[in-house]
Amino acid sequence: MYRWIIAAVLSLACAAGAGAGQDDPRLEQLFERLLTADDPGEARVVEALIWNIWHSYDGGDDEIGRLMRQGGAAMNRADFDRADRLFSRVTELAPDFAEGWNRRATVRYLAGDYPGSVIDIRETLAREPRHFGALSGLGLVYIELEEPEQALAAFEAALEINPHMPGAQANVEYLRQLLAGNPI
Repeated sequence: MYRWIIAAVLSLACAAGAGAGQDDPRLEQLFERLLTADDPGEARVVEALIWNIWHSYDGGDDEIGRLMRQGGAAMNRADFDRADRLFSRVTELAPDFAEGWNRRATVRYLAGDYPGSVIDIRETLAREPRHFGALSGLGLVYIELEEPEQALAAFEAALEINPHMPGAQANVEYLRQLLAGNPI
């Protein structure tokens, strides 16, 4: 089992330029493996490989990588206005790059702009329908918007793609209890 993980890590490291972001041909096998992983450690490695690919941009534009790094740093400092501007520039320069939209959706969620976050999550999912992170984020937004049915649907959709998300699993259990009228 772990031999497969090592091979995947090596192929990811050696196959730079094989694809970029959501268009990378390695994703298909990784998503299949994510669904069949029995070991939590293996699932975490496969998930990390998927995230690594999603964060990569190989469109011949080093500026995208620079903007993504600067936006991430601004987001980590809670400088949400700057992060929003930087990720907005990414979406302008590389409108087909799903992770640019997803990162801006995250910033907008953190800044309390829930409608803006939903719009960006929809853009992310239009480019990468398997983006379990965006689906889980959509669930969080719908919790904030007090729309538990939509939140539950989003978390369940995320778990159909990646069943190894403890936070999404806990939110599904919570929302099912809430919607059933059971005290929480």
